[in-house]
Amino acid sequence: MAVTTSPAPTQSHTQADLAALVGVSQKTVNKALNNLPGVSPQVREKVHQAAAQLGYRINTAAKAMSTGRYNAISLLLSSTSTWSLLPPGLLAGIQSALHKLEQHLVVSTMTDAQLTNETFVPKILRQSLVDGLLINYNANIPPRMVELIDDYSVPSIWINSKQDHDALYPDDYGAGRMGAQRLLALGHRRIAFVDFTSSTTYLPSHYSQIDRQQGCRDALEAAGLTLPRFGDRMQLGQGRIVESLREILGRQDRPTAVMTYGAAEARAAFMAAKLVGLTVPGDLSILCFDENPHEDLGMKFATLVLPETQLGRDSVAMLMNKIDQPRRRLASQALAFSLAPGQSLQLSAVTKDGTGHF
Repeated sequence: MAVTTSPAPTQSHTQADLAALVGVSQKTVNKALNNLPGVSPQVREKVHQAAAQLGYRINTAAKAMSTGRYNAISLLLSSTSTWSLLPPGLLAGIQSALHKLEQHLVVSTMTDAQLTNETFVPKILRQSLVDGLLINYNANIPPRMVELIDDYSVPSIWINSKQDHDALYPDDYGAGRMGAQRLLALGHRRIAFVDFTSSTTYLPSHYSQIDRQQGCRDALEAAGLTLPRFGDRMQLGQGRIVESLREILGRQDRPTAVMTYGAAEARAAFMAAKLVGLTVPGDLSILCFDENPHEDLGMKFATLVLPETQLGRDSVAMLMNKIDQPRRRLASQALAFSLAPGQSLQLSAVTKDGTGHF
């Protein structure tokens, strides 16, 4: 019996070897390896199997020189970590989308001095060996950085930043409206917004600190109600958030429901309610914004869930379009939140007076 043996794996094999083994043209092999159109799924699979059999690897350096593409993108972060928060869901969405496209991810941390340098910015892609940028720099962004990215048509998509164009971000305003409307539907008329991340003294560093509250306020005003806001970041720094909320929830005209900027405020409201003898959700409903619902205090908080994974996936798709047409401005997109009901919402037990005043 004749025995057919396969060539031993070696890096010296070429696309011509693959073409001979599969029985197709070298042009077809090239298309299959680079996931280009014009090749059937069956042939594409055979080419990839043959490449694995021979140990063939695409010479990425040679490919970059011939095509001008690195098949890699950079996730650009600020050297100040609090200005470039990177939730696990966002990173997972980016990685899964790039994996499907057989693209590589390069994480780059850069200083404001670099990102506002007129000599550095035009060379940023070449120095990072990437085709485009996903800019996850979303607070206290230097205006000059925005101008340079735009002026030099660097293929970029801003993530979680409310730019005029080429940006993808969560619809915090829409989520604020949705949350307030949910509380109104449960009969609540004394609703408050709690936020210890900003204050009246300092300008907000991120658009969500304005949009979440404004969406809630507009929904209440449409119902003839007002929205009081509680919290100051100075109290957070002094460890006084539970104490301050305890004072508010101890009032006779206390709110029957609170919307909180994040999970920290939701936990503080839960603990403060316990301290003044209120039950959650019997006496106080709590609805918060966060990446995932939390239940570390024995109750799963009702949560307006940030679309982090979708944000990551969609930002990659948007960037691929931008790389193909770097001078074309793409319309910015806002992604909707989802509402995870949790266990911290209930019909209002307080008699409705229709005023909503405190």
